[in-house]
Amino acid sequence: MEAAPKEPAHPPAEEKKKEVVEDHKKEEPAKTVEKKAEESKEVLEKAPKEKVEVGSHLKSAEELKGWPKFPQGTKSLLSKFLT
Repeated sequence: MEAAPKEPAHPPAEEKKKEVVEDHKKEEPAKTVEKKAEESKEVLEKAPKEKVEVGSHLKSAEELKGWPKFPQGTKSLLSKFLT
C-alpha cells in the first residue's frame, strides 16, 4: 500500500507571491508613498548627524557611528559613490 504524498509545510512560492501581490493591491498607491515618506523621515531623524573621519585608524565597521567623511584625495569606489 502506498503512502499518500505529504503536503509541503510551507506554501509554494507562487501562492505566496500571489498573496503579496493581492495585499499590495489593497493599499492605495498614494497611501503607500506617504507611508514610505514618513518612514524615511523617521529614519533620518534617528540617524547620527555628525560625520566620522574614515581611514586606517578605524579597526572595524562598527566604529562608524555616523556618515563617513573621506580624506581629501581618496579614490576608493566607496568614497566615489557615497559623496
